[in-house]
Amino acid sequence: MQGDARSLGVTIAATLERDATHVIFGKVVPVDDENDDLGLTAVTAVVPGGTVDTPPGHLQLFVIGSGTFATHPLQEAGTVTIGRGSNCDIEVDDRSISRRHAILSIGDTVTIEDLGSANGTFVRGERVRLGHPTVIAVGELVVLGSANIILQRRT
Repeated sequence: MQGDARSLGVTIAATLERDATHVIFGKVVPVDDENDDLGLTAVTAVVPGGTVDTPPGHLQLFVIGSGTFATHPLQEAGTVTIGRGSNCDIEVDDRSISRRHAILSIGDTVTIEDLGSANGTFVRGERVRLGHPTVIAVGELVVLGSANIILQRRT
């Protein structure tokens, strides 16, 4: 890394189809490289000037979906609703996400609970049942509909 830019410390890698697009710094760029046989793209966020909104050690949530790549700083404790509706704490603009899809509870452990969504919430390949919060770990992939979320601890 050169100068005073700092990496946010996260690299998201996603396998892309041949005619897919890359998301680079918030812009969607068509894939046009004839030699891109691997179909793998890594996106690393860099913050010029070294300022980051989330203090070290605090949690943040990465949301990756159809046309969505967003980072949301999380409180040290409490609950956060995730869904397509504007009344949710974390709004995900993806048709596979229900208006009130899931609730994230942050405390000594972090749990996620499905709120009766149409397309489900999946942790470790298992569907999370309504009324049954499931513990998730930092770095663990959680699937909401066709979107993904990853809990990350800032270092």
